[in-house]
Amino acid sequence: MMSANIIDSLPEYAPITPQLPSSPPDSHPRFLPENSNFDGEDALLHLSPQPSPDAELPPAYSAYDENITSFTIDPPYIYATTTTHVPRYHLLAEFTRSGKPDRLCIRRLLATESRRLSMSSIKGKKMPRIDYDEDITLYVVQHEHIRGRQKCTLLGHIKLERGMGKCKFWHMTRNEAGDSLKKENERKIQKYGYHPRDEWHKNLLFAMQKCEWRDGTGSVVARETRDRFKIERVLSISERDTLITCWAAKRWYANHKEFKEAEGMK
Repeated sequence: MMSANIIDSLPEYAPITPQLPSSPPDSHPRFLPENSNFDGEDALLHLSPQPSPDAELPPAYSAYDENITSFTIDPPYIYATTTTHVPRYHLLAEFTRSGKPDRLCIRRLLATESRRLSMSSIKGKKMPRIDYDEDITLYVVQHEHIRGRQKCTLLGHIKLERGMGKCKFWHMTRNEAGDSLKKENERKIQKYGYHPRDEWHKNLLFAMQKCEWRDGTGSVVARETRDRFKIERVLSISERDTLITCWAAKRWYANHKEFKEAEGMK
């Protein structure tokens, strides 16, 4: 048994307080204030390595900016032509075995993707490869029909009619009253026969002639040149997405070789 003298002679030790890791920076996405204007992508950009102060930075990215009205196509991207070319949309084109247009998809680029492409261009580096993400496709163009894939896109589909230097885009939506399966329409079908057009509402969305794009009311909405597409009035982001898609579809059917020869297109 240990004597009291030995116990009294043992040294005393102060309790050790565990050291917590240093707190993350205030800009970390998990620690942003609730009223912050940053989203997840902006936070990642904020934390990513920044270019030198002497580099000319691309304009701040916003999914929608009403001041951006001019665009150009350089597959596989559609660029906003401001002071610098900022990629805004990503295209995926697929062709038949004989090389004819089969399917064209379009989506908005994410802020992180747009910045990567813009900074590579500014620094004179090779453009990084960005894989097309079909999960966020806005529209799919196939067999001269355009169909939306997201809640923000048009219901029904858009039908493209081309010929003699003109293009018309018709918004097709279901006519519930003309449903051939309804009993009240059986007599009409027996008398006049079945006509598919009776099951659809057909409204003019855009008409293009002599480089002018007009809406269904006849008002000019955009003007097109050989390498530019200029929107002439303020549109919502969903309206702009639809108009840009129709323009890309027209270009694709008119000159699909420029898409096929582009790097990154199938």
